[in-house]
Amino acid sequence: MNMIRKTQLEKWQKLGEKKVLAKSFGVELSTQNFTNPKTRKTETFSIFCKKEGIIICPITENGNVVLVRQFKQGVDDFVLEFPAGSLEKSDKSRAEAGKRELLEETGYVPNNVIAIETANHIAPRKSPSSEYVVIATNCRLTSQQNLDASEGDIEVFEVSVATLFDLIKSGEITSAPTKLAVLTALVHGYLSL
Repeated sequence: MNMIRKTQLEKWQKLGEKKVLAKSFGVELSTQNFTNPKTRKTETFSIFCKKEGIIICPITENGNVVLVRQFKQGVDDFVLEFPAGSLEKSDKSRAEAGKRELLEETGYVPNNVIAIETANHIAPRKSPSSEYVVIATNCRLTSQQNLDASEGDIEVFEVSVATLFDLIKSGEITSAPTKLAVLTALVHGYLSL
């Protein structure tokens, strides 16, 4: 890396304990005070925490990818994205969680599952929560969906990689975690342009 501007970075000091405002559906909203090292003033930040997340990039036996469309309350609309979920206590690994979520949401089963063991912070100013990308290869449709009651209905699509990139370029795929998973799959050689 070529450093453009060097400065003496200082960590913000955390003050006291966080104040939990709400807990619901696996998410915690709290506030935390920090001291700004530059101004020495105390600032309050809203922080949300959730279970560790996984985003699955499912690649079929013929090289297509699997997408899902479902209603997302946060944006009050339908979102086209890769299957995703949370690591549950019963999961022995991120790879196992990815395989479970893929089967539940789509009915697809992979021959191989690779968990990319790099934490991805989707909103680092507002959350310490991490998302992990799981690559599922040689996926094939073997059963019906087995959806959690809280998920509602989910549509399943199989598209070419070229179509996937077109959906991102056109703005039909707005999910940042899905775009992260596409980039991760590209840099690790599981997808190509």
